[in-house]
Amino acid sequence: MSKELDNSELYKFGPHVNVDFDDVFEESIDYQQSQLGQSVGTQFNHGYFKDIFDCCNSGTFYVLSVLIGWLSALVCGLVYGVNMSLQIWCVQPCIKLFFTWLRLC
Repeated sequence: MSKELDNSELYKFGPHVNVDFDDVFEESIDYQQSQLGQSVGTQFNHGYFKDIFDCCNSGTFYVLSVLIGWLSALVCGLVYGVNMSLQIWCVQPCIKLFFTWLRLC
């Protein structure tokens, strides 16, 4: 493996993907630098907005895992089973018959 691949993180998002709370719900620089923004402060600076955001993210993940996870596991298991059955009972005997035919010719 190359040194670049060893040092990189495979599951790290690029800089164009904003999934963090502060990146998604960030107020504009113009508002933060204006007199109104400095006197009132930021709206999303409170902890409960971040708590609600985190709960919605984790709740959505768990709900989708329960709803879709078992179905995808079942489908993958069936596809794997059918594929192996076809390969063992159809493809391998055909290959052996072909090589037997080649040997006879």
